[in-house]
Amino acid sequence: TSVVVKPTPTIVSYSTSNPSNCSSSTGAITLTGLNASTIYQVSYTGPSGNPTQINLSANSNGEITINNLPSGNYTNVYVTLNGCPSAAVGPFVLADPSPPATPTINAVNPLCSGNTLSLVANSPLTGTWYWTGPNGFVSNQQSPTITNVTIAASGTYSVTITVNGCTSLPGTVAVSVEETPATPTTSSNSPVCSGNPLTLTAATTSTMPVAWSWTGPNIFVSNQQNPTVSNSATVNMSGQYVVTATATYSATLSCPSAPANVSTVVNPTPVITGSNSTNPTNCATSTGSIILNGLNPNISYSVVYTGPSGTITVPSITATATGNVIIPSLPSGVYSNVYVVLTSCPSSPVGPFNLVDPNPPPTPVIQAISPICDGEQLSL
Repeated sequence: TSVVVKPTPTIVSYSTSNPSNCSSSTGAITLTGLNASTIYQVSYTGPSGNPTQINLSANSNGEITINNLPSGNYTNVYVTLNGCPSAAVGPFVLADPSPPATPTINAVNPLCSGNTLSLVANSPLTGTWYWTGPNGFVSNQQSPTITNVTIAASGTYSVTITVNGCTSLPGTVAVSVEETPATPTTSSNSPVCSGNPLTLTAATTSTMPVAWSWTGPNIFVSNQQNPTVSNSATVNMSGQYVVTATATYSATLSCPSAPANVSTVVNPTPVITGSNSTNPTNCATSTGSIILNGLNPNISYSVVYTGPSGTITVPSITATATGNVIIPSLPSGVYSNVYVVLTSCPSSPVGPFNLVDPNPPPTPVIQAISPICDGEQLSL
């Protein structure tokens, strides 16, 4: 009887290669000391716990490499040739690469709504970024921005970096967004006449406490919500006034509203510096006049007066080149409350003026008439 003794394979040495990427099947186990160019049945138990058998051929150096292995524990690794199994080797632990370091994030100072929120992440590595945050925020940029930010953006933001399939732990940063007051609404009592009060008003729909700041012509400034520019406005106070409402949340954060403006007009109030009158040249005629001095030359004024026939308004009389307004064609009588109006601004009244007709001639002298007889001529 012939007896055949088959050789038992011997695994002389072994080595491992960890996966090159996280969560990938890129690891390997290499067994050496086998017969070159020989096909073996390779058996092992992997991370799933289920035994695996595959046929692999040793290379010219007598090495078999088990490829495409994920990370995990591998035990009971052996080869079988012609029904003869080798002694098992192992266990082997294949490990994924270490995850990248947690990214650092630049601190974010509290900011006002309506501004731009800038998030800046830092890492020496190149990889894939992933941000999450309040109000459904997500981004795959390393340093994203949120324009016209709202208070809903307040909260904690997290970012990770993924390199070779390995994701870092998240870095976080807290963000605080405070409400910026709404743009104020503005108004004024303009137009006004010089010498009268000029007032400004502002309002906001925001409910937080605010500080007001007005600026305007002639270096005007005020921190009142509804300031009076002057109780006796001048023409050079005309122009544009600008106001902001500022909410202060801390020593380092104040949120000013967008500026609002209101335009004002201060019209000049006419000033009558002197006056006189001329009497009618004939009795019972409208040939008298009143002269008002000190007005602007060649400017048309509306003139109002109260005369013998009541209150009269003359729509337009143009001042002379010397600034005199002459009210012509007046009959005799008393004239009071005489004033001029320019761009709805009345001057102070002057008067009264008493216009009188010329003196009547002396009473005629009639010579005495002696008695005469009937039928004689009467001479006057």
